[in-house]
Amino acid sequence: MRRRHMDTAGRLTRASSAISRIPIRRPELAASDTGTASLVLVFGTMHHHWEPYMARAVNPGYRRIMLHRALVGIPWRRGCRSPLGVGVGAEPSSEEQFMHYIRQVRVDYPGTANEHISQLRSSSHPSGSLVSESREQVVRNIDSGRESYRSHNDATGDEARVETRTSSRGTRYVATVADGRETNNLLSLPRF
Repeated sequence: MRRRHMDTAGRLTRASSAISRIPIRRPELAASDTGTASLVLVFGTMHHHWEPYMARAVNPGYRRIMLHRALVGIPWRRGCRSPLGVGVGAEPSSEEQFMHYIRQVRVDYPGTANEHISQLRSSSHPSGSLVSESREQVVRNIDSGRESYRSHNDATGDEARVETRTSSRGTRYVATVADGRETNNLLSLPRF
């Protein structure tokens, strides 16, 4: 197996050869040379590097993330695989989450101050084919803990994590985590 290193800008490079750098936006979607079923991406505050599955890091501040068949060029089936329960010092978990990218929304009462998302179109990859789901379905999927969602603006490339919230009337809905950017909010996504 050739070792790959992730630099601080999130670019994946081969340590053993001077090839061009491959840009990777999110470490959990990084790629493997080998085609093996599992790898662990181990990273800390200073260094980013690959190690074989179940490798033990000497530094307890490292985080271990299990990757399953993260191969370049292979289409994702229902969703990208992303680990659950990942935190500093966390062991790799056998549980996995499907990652969905919300790229379009349908709202009730468009053009008013009372717009509510009723349906969403998401894909398992930022440029994959779209699947339509109701707001209630997405809320159930997120609350179950088996599926994770991110907003993805095709025009700008901006993304944000999506979580569930409860309105003052008790209605469950989805919203992006506040980060000061308007372009990745669900209501700023294209309508269908």
